[in-house]
Amino acid sequence: RIRKLVRAEDPTGLVIGPCSSIIRSNWFEAVFRAGVLRWVDGIETHAYPDGRFTPEADDLPGRLQRLQALVRRYNHGKPLPLYITELGQTGILGDEIIALSQAQRMVRACIILKGEGARVFLPFYGIDYDRAGYWGFLYNLDLDSRAGPWETKRGSPKPLVNAVAACALLLEGATPRGRVRGLGRDVWAYAFYHRGTRITAVWSPAGTRTAMVPAGRARRAEVTDMTGHSTSVSAVHGAVRLTVGESPVYVCVPAQKRR
Repeated sequence: RIRKLVRAEDPTGLVIGPCSSIIRSNWFEAVFRAGVLRWVDGIETHAYPDGRFTPEADDLPGRLQRLQALVRRYNHGKPLPLYITELGQTGILGDEIIALSQAQRMVRACIILKGEGARVFLPFYGIDYDRAGYWGFLYNLDLDSRAGPWETKRGSPKPLVNAVAACALLLEGATPRGRVRGLGRDVWAYAFYHRGTRITAVWSPAGTRTAMVPAGRARRAEVTDMTGHSTSVSAVHGAVRLTVGESPVYVCVPAQKRR
């Protein structure tokens, strides 16, 4: 009924769903088996961690891949675009505010979603609306006012603001080229192509690691940190040697033409 009404109003309108807070294969398979894929133009879901603190520990790539495989299985082998309409990272652990960690985990989730082919990601949330999760991009300086958190007039940015802005500036419009493996134990990386540039986003959720990031025939690479500050680094024997950690960095080199 909803699809019929939407298409009558706007023949190009999209009906997307079904929405779950967590990407759990058994839940999605149940609704796919019931026939929901006949009525949707894309898969919409939230992607919160299932009891894990980081997107890597939660196996976010595996969850996305299993979801996409289920879509093809129950949609006659055809994929559907994936819309992640909500995912946030808590900014508090116990009684400690962890704003830097929040930014690191959110950007890593952004990169994974983009790298695994998600069409859209809408991150959660604009401001802190309580003290239980500190989910916001901004500290809410009116959090304790009588008007309540939804009428705040004063905010202060967290590291999350610059970190997600830098990620969007570099990767918006880029084409994902898949996960890059073999860079070392606990080193994660995804490659992207954008306007003649190969961008490799690389990090380690397990602390400081050394990684040799492929640079092709480039002699130098532009390395941008999580907050958007760039520096030029020499490439030796086709690779850039970097010390990486929980904050992703982006290695940009001219893309080699495919034969």
